[in-house]
Amino acid sequence: MLVYPIRDARTLCFDFMYNYQEPPEKTLSVLLGKYPECTVIDWSAGRLACIEAESVDVETLAEIIQDVAAAVWGDHSSVIDASYEEMSRA
Repeated sequence: MLVYPIRDARTLCFDFMYNYQEPPEKTLSVLLGKYPECTVIDWSAGRLACIEAESVDVETLAEIIQDVAAAVWGDHSSVIDASYEEMSRA
């Protein structure tokens, strides 16, 4: 997964491999209900999806990513840990 900020430092997005043909909103409906701060903002059938998470801390983002991995890939064995370091721009 690739995590990056958009618009401002409070809004983070992450891209992930999405092998389904149906919209991620359908596949991830339970997850999106659990995390109302998340929105699917883009997807390509059978390729990638992008979720925007607004105003979440890094620990919550790690939980969201863990839940997405379980829902989309069936991966219940991996443990996601997260840390955040803001880098200056060149």
